[in-house]
Amino acid sequence: MQLLSLVLLFITITGFQRLSASGTQGFLSGKSYTNEQLMFTYQFPADWVVEQVDSQSSELVSLLNAQTGPLQSPTATMTLSAEKIAVQTGSLDLSEYVDAIEQSRPLKGWVRVGEQTTAETPGRTWLQANFRTNDNTSMRELAVLVCASHGYVLRLFYFGTSEDWLHNAIKTSRGIRFIPDWSESSANDVGSEANSVSRRVRISSGVLYSNQTKWLEPNYPDSARRERVRGGVIVSLVVGTDGAVKRIYVLEGNPALTQSAIEAMRDWRYKPYVLNGRPVEVDSVAWVEFK
Repeated sequence: MQLLSLVLLFITITGFQRLSASGTQGFLSGKSYTNEQLMFTYQFPADWVVEQVDSQSSELVSLLNAQTGPLQSPTATMTLSAEKIAVQTGSLDLSEYVDAIEQSRPLKGWVRVGEQTTAETPGRTWLQANFRTNDNTSMRELAVLVCASHGYVLRLFYFGTSEDWLHNAIKTSRGIRFIPDWSESSANDVGSEANSVSRRVRISSGVLYSNQTKWLEPNYPDSARRERVRGGVIVSLVVGTDGAVKRIYVLEGNPALTQSAIEAMRDWRYKPYVLNGRPVEVDSVAWVEFK
């Protein structure tokens, strides 16, 4: 199984791992997928097998395949892709988009069940349409969920051997979280300038890593080590014009590890990012692993 795409950069330091990724493909760490360009994370349940896939087109980008149940005869599967769109998000009619999917060749033999509905995940409302087929296939139930994000339409295709398994598969979408606006109070402020308003640009984690001048290794909490708690902590952070970390927002991570990661990241330092001759604030995604 390919767990990480070739755009990732691994740096291993004494049991900790720093990860850099860029582009639409995103990166997968265990059961957690992060896409910093499309601004969301997807945490899968422990009983799902998740695989990152290579993109086949510059317009339609394949991101993930996942399944649950026996390896050779799964009870439910999921595919996640993103299609680049030329229209502004506000003018995109997702209902017409789903209708176009229904008329496409891959859905030949599938019949719409009921009306289109909506599904909610933190930060987004998805449009959902269900389908059913009588073809000689184990996967007879299908749900298509779509939403717009940063110039792309995210496309979730959930398949199930029964309505119950399809419903259970759709529940995994609750693990999707869109990276919030930095005005939200749940972020961790660092320093007195945390609430200042200034020009800010988004950069890839690869660029962020290349500008890092100080790295502080997180302490592995004794209680977590005794309990053999392992895994990654993924954060979205803001770096100020002076290169200091100003805000940290935890996207994914075991609560037993997140505080230690935050405390270390507060002391990370970067070269100021210069745009048009002036330093500007930047936000990006950073990641460490306890193992």
